Amino acid sequence: MVWNVVDSVDANIITAIIDELSPSTEHFFRVKAVNPYFSSGYTNVASATTPEFIGPADLTATPFSSAAILLQWSDKTSYETAFVIEMQGAGGIWYPKDTAMTNSTAHLVGQLEASTEYTFRVKALEGGISSPFTNTASATTLIFLEVPTNLTAVAASETEVELLWTDNSEEESGFEIEQRVNTGSWTLAHTTDPNQTQHAFTQLTPRTEYFYRVRAVGDNAASSYSNIAHVVTRLPPHAPENFSAVAAAHDVVRLQWERGSENEDNFEIERRTTGAQWIIAHTVAAATTSIDDEALEAETTYWYRIRATNDVGVSDWTSEEEVTTLKLPIPDSPFGLMATATGPSSIALTWVMPDPSYEAGFELEESLTGDEGDFTAVIPSPGAGARTFHRKGLEPETTYYYRLRAVNSSGTSVYSKIVHATTLRKDERIPVTPFSVIASALSESKIRITWSMPDSCIAEAFSIERSRSGDEKDFQILNNVLPGTSRTYADSLLWPETTYYYRLRAYNVHGTSEYSDIASATTSTEPLSPELVAAMDSKEALIPSLERLFNETDENLQMLRDLFGSYPLGYVEAPARTLMSDWRSQQPSGV
Repeated sequence: MVWNVVDSVDANIITAIIDELSPSTEHFFRVKAVNPYFSSGYTNVASATTPEFIGPADLTATPFSSAAILLQWSDKTSYETAFVIEMQGAGGIWYPKDTAMTNSTAHLVGQLEASTEYTFRVKALEGGISSPFTNTASATTLIFLEVPTNLTAVAASETEVELLWTDNSEEESGFEIEQRVNTGSWTLAHTTDPNQTQHAFTQLTPRTEYFYRVRAVGDNAASSYSNIAHVVTRLPPHAPENFSAVAAAHDVVRLQWERGSENEDNFEIERRTTGAQWIIAHTVAAATTSIDDEALEAETTYWYRIRATNDVGVSDWTSEEEVTTLKLPIPDSPFGLMATATGPSSIALTWVMPDPSYEAGFELEESLTGDEGDFTAVIPSPGAGARTFHRKGLEPETTYYYRLRAVNSSGTSVYSKIVHATTLRKDERIPVTPFSVIASALSESKIRITWSMPDSCIAEAFSIERSRSGDEKDFQILNNVLPGTSRTYADSLLWPETTYYYRLRAYNVHGTSEYSDIASATTSTEPLSPELVAAMDSKEALIPSLERLFNETDENLQMLRDLFGSYPLGYVEAPARTLMSDWRSQQPSGV
């Protein structure tokens, strides 16, 4: 027995796989250990017989075209690495024609001559070891026909595809059309009559990818396949139909339409006014065929158009529909009007409006007699949304009568009932109401409130209140123990870009003044610089500082008052305060 070295392995390895052995053969093995200097003795001899390498079987050959034959066989093993396809040549000599991948059971042999008989056999490979060959199989290629060209596929709808091609042969009996769906296999879908160059497939599946190829066929004849045409049964939708726009209210337009197709995903509705650009007003789902466009302006003309959309594209716009909203309804009359005296010179009025209310404002009228012809308008009157009004500047111990009606562009409501209240008796021991109240934003989180009092101020303290809405009912006490000498207060830790409203009143042991006028300010987005704040402080202190330098009869004092307003106690300082406010409004912070 002749021994041959078949493999070597690293140290400490105790197993090895020996491959590329002859099948159906008993093989003998022995092992020894080695190092650079010595080698051990051999182990005992071990033997094993390799199993039979079963080759493919049941080979068949079928004409496929004038240049190709389809081979099919049974794969009998699970460990081959490839298949070799051999073709018999002149003189009966076999030679490799092609190879096929592992686990294959069919192969198309191409580049053959038309109307020629060919004989084939197949074997499997595992590395360098070959299986036995299959049986031989023969087939004759078909008669040559010119291949059809220029195949195109167009989706006529989401369930129909139209094919067109060029007929280049004269002897065909028809055309075979093969179809592949998505990543599936080719199947024969239809065979036409001769000389046909088009065909339509119907009842297809929407939103599906289809592939097509065509070849000419005849008796024992077939061409090669045409180019592959690809199409997806998905189209842009058609435009909606019977679109209409009708005014449903002073602020509502009702839009209605019918679907123009069944493949839309959404509808886009655009709106514009006279001279304006189109804007998207609504995007609604495909099943929707009507919508109310709300929150519009009364007696205003709008134009609308609509189109359908899906993931492929959009339809055309419908024609434009013009519609004018209705007139604003005349508001209903206020009810529940109540008048309550809140001091020697003020009366608080409250009322209720129906819901919804359409007022653009109110006309508040006042009378000292209550006679219908004796009422005069209170200016300014309450604005839209108001439900309270604080009437000030009245005479003490005087009865005042009030009536109210709502107004808008369409007309006025009926007057409310007439109510009355009598102002309280004036008490000289109670402080006067703070005046010239100004709120100024100093930063994104800080607002300063300043006010004035007469020289003979008898206030012991001030109570300052804050609101986010400015509504009488929303004010809450911010600080109610400000010293009576205070004329300024800084409100901190506020929200940026937010409007805050303030009011205050003075009090002592004898009572409390009426509320001041409401002042407001909006916190800035960027804080004022320290230099700017210092300049504002200096300017506000300028007038009283200068006035202390002049006598009451000095003509320079009058000039000062003409220029800046009068700050000495007992004088009206509104012009100076207005000057300060105007100067502030010109600053970058917007205060």
